Amino acid sequence: MAFAGALLGCVLASGALYLWQGLPFRDMLLSRAAIAACLVLIAISVLFELRAALSRLWAEVLMAFGVIVLVSGGFIYSAYHFEGTANLGSGEGLSVFKQMSAGPLAEAPEVGLSIENVVHDDAGGWASVRVAEVRGRLEPGKSMRAGAGMQVSLKEVRMAPLLLMYAADGREIWGSFVKIEQGPDARWNYITAGQLPHKLYIRRAPDGTGISLTVTRTKMVVLEDEPLAMGNAVSFEGLTLAYADQEPWGVFMVTYAPGKPAMFIGVLLLVGGAALSVLRKAGRAKQWQR
Repeated sequence: MAFAGALLGCVLASGALYLWQGLPFRDMLLSRAAIAACLVLIAISVLFELRAALSRLWAEVLMAFGVIVLVSGGFIYSAYHFEGTANLGSGEGLSVFKQMSAGPLAEAPEVGLSIENVVHDDAGGWASVRVAEVRGRLEPGKSMRAGAGMQVSLKEVRMAPLLLMYAADGREIWGSFVKIEQGPDARWNYITAGQLPHKLYIRRAPDGTGISLTVTRTKMVVLEDEPLAMGNAVSFEGLTLAYADQEPWGVFMVTYAPGKPAMFIGVLLLVGGAALSVLRKAGRAKQWQR
């Protein structure tokens, strides 16, 4: 379209010169000046056409490439994403995840997470951690980088009661910190007490001040939903279970999202291609209005 307009412009320019200077139309059309002017106009028209074609091509290429990158990133994320939680206290390292959610091709990553200290305070607590050779301080809701596409975060800090079991003669025969859930919807946590035949079911009391204890032996219930506050003890079948102390521990989460950067880049390419297409169409509409 612009090429034909350039040719028409050459003819009209030649006709104007013929009327102005009285030169023969054929001679004017074939003169060097007219030919040079026509070539310049044709070159300008070709550049404009090429610019429009490249603008349209770039918009289509960006959008197509954006779709490819977005779909590829989504596939990688759905297949290889991983999310796992671990309950760790001061001086402990990550060796196994308590809960996991992963894609069909994902494996549990090696994080190298170790906990130097866990502190419980009125602000929700915090933890001093080491990931590989990097130290950091985590607070609930905050995270730190643990590798390419991998993050370590602290969900919350809880208190683990120290339970001690004594025989009838007063000897301590078992003891352990028990990491239990908190809150009104806390579930029962099941543990065994060494070689004893008893099973202990423990959960945090709804008011958060103590624990509730249920003890069974084989299929017989020895204690049922017995409240136990810190510093107190309860006796059953010649044994005494004491709630001696408590210590903070944290629920740590490890997330691995390998496809998210690609998905973000794909969205940016789609937006860029769509914006370029809209700008090109707006420019053409302005040209038609003129």
